[in-house]
Amino acid sequence: MIKKILFIFFIAVIAYLIFLVVNRPRVQKTYLVTGHGNPGDINVYEIQGSSYKKIRTINTGYKFVYAVRLGDIYNNGQQSIIAGVSNSFFAQPYGCKIIAYDLKNYKKSIIDDVGDLRCKDLTIGDVENTGTNDIVLATHGEGFVNIYSWNNGKWSKQNIETNFIKQVDDKERTNHRVSNSELTCQLCVVQTAVHIVKIGDVDNDGKNEILASMSSPLELQGTNEISFLRMYKKVNGIWKGMTIDRLSGREFRSITIGDIYHTGSNTLIVGIGSPRGLPASLFSYTYKNGSWEKSTIYNDPQETNMKGVVLVDPNHTGKQQILLATGFPQAKIFLINWDGEKFIYNQLGTVASLFPKIKDGQFNSMVALANAEENNVNFYIGGMITFPKQNIGWEGTNKGFLVKYIQKNNGWKTVIIDKSSILGMDIGF
Repeated sequence: MIKKILFIFFIAVIAYLIFLVVNRPRVQKTYLVTGHGNPGDINVYEIQGSSYKKIRTINTGYKFVYAVRLGDIYNNGQQSIIAGVSNSFFAQPYGCKIIAYDLKNYKKSIIDDVGDLRCKDLTIGDVENTGTNDIVLATHGEGFVNIYSWNNGKWSKQNIETNFIKQVDDKERTNHRVSNSELTCQLCVVQTAVHIVKIGDVDNDGKNEILASMSSPLELQGTNEISFLRMYKKVNGIWKGMTIDRLSGREFRSITIGDIYHTGSNTLIVGIGSPRGLPASLFSYTYKNGSWEKSTIYNDPQETNMKGVVLVDPNHTGKQQILLATGFPQAKIFLINWDGEKFIYNQLGTVASLFPKIKDGQFNSMVALANAEENNVNFYIGGMITFPKQNIGWEGTNKGFLVKYIQKNNGWKTVIIDKSSILGMDIGF
């Protein structure tokens, strides 16, 4: 009888232990991916709490990874790495591709051989407002805005914009196309540069739109550049484009969407830069009564680029702030908060100050991200370092930075994770 009781007790203990193992709390893995230039690698980091570990370096076979994202592009609950890669003008084959890698065995697949010079940006979201993810691509050259959807085991593509600057040139009898005699790629069209694409409900009608910043090409010399902030909206099953704002002499760059004024409605936040050394700015656009209300968030007297912009809630108050990482020459890092009447600017530092041995470099933030780690919201800033005295441009450089800002005792500690050129970056689960 005693043996029988002990046997039953032993079986119960084993069953309980199995139950604990099967039902133990799962540690959710967070991944950080970075896309690089010269060479075009993708680094994959695993983040747990405040620690990080590089677990993979993927050689894409191209010189530049302009954009890299993490997302459920097949709508099966599995995350993939998606990247836009190209050799730009620097090597053949010319033209960009969208490629993907799964996060288990890193098997590579090609989503599209796009054909334009650079796959400059891509984003993932519910474009069609059907509850499933799509990919939106932006290119430099002919300036495509494409939508990719996974249906019935294959990719379908919609082109909703091609070479918008050409349309303006044709209408206004201007010329912003780079002559092919100035290009190593004799068959390439270089006329429209689409810088950033985003998905979000910017007019607060309950449906997502596509936002894109675009300009005449950076390679164009001796002609005043033109730039447009565009919105694409599906109306009665047809994609229609409209211009929100137009600039001359500077360029719309970054786009972020969120409730920065704490009103319960979305606002468009747009960073403006200049390749000609003019000061950079940050503006907001709010859709009210059928029109766009434009306001200045920040003007910088020194920095000429505002590419790294993301919304964060560092104090867990439910109110979003702007994390701004500027570029050229110092890469200033700001938290910007609306207090109900005005914006409050808290500068965390500069990336340049973290590299005191580099005397002749200019620091340009390409992307800013935020991630909640151990009840704190910490920041990742990625970018590049160019050297004007050496005539090394932003594509030619292989030097850069990945810096982590860690919130500590009402202050900020910094950790330099990488010193290679970073063109794109994303965080996901």
